[in-house]
Amino acid sequence: MKKGVNLPKRQANNFEYFVTNSNKRWVSTVVNITTRVEKFRFEQEKYNLQQMLDSDDYAILSIAQQNKIAALYEECNPRPLTNLLSAGGSIIPVGDIKFKCSNEELFCGIIEVIYSMRNAILHGELPPHRNAFAAYEPAYRIIMRFLRCFQA
Repeated sequence: MKKGVNLPKRQANNFEYFVTNSNKRWVSTVVNITTRVEKFRFEQEKYNLQQMLDSDDYAILSIAQQNKIAALYEECNPRPLTNLLSAGGSIIPVGDIKFKCSNEELFCGIIEVIYSMRNAILHGELPPHRNAFAAYEPAYRIIMRFLRCFQA
């Protein structure tokens, strides 16, 4: 399993780029090195790159500054995506799909998908529909079977 990321800090030209996560807040800033004035500050409760990219303050930054703070922000992703079809490792055939990852990565990916399905339905992100429940029911059964393995 991957451990949490070390939040990087970058310096380029006349600006420093920071991304921090403290007190349950993600804070991204661009600071002028000479004047120590913040040119950009964006705070949010959850990691969400698109939310930062859509902010009015982000649009004020130069293209180069936008690219640098966005790249730094992406490096800090607490849940980076891994392409299990090309992650490296031996080939694991599953039906007509050939995963190229470790057994652990594939297992974690399956659990992540099942857990995301559960959250989408229970938290109302996915409106109740017959097709949604048809996909959710097997996921529910897998989770329940999995949890029974840990009961004493």
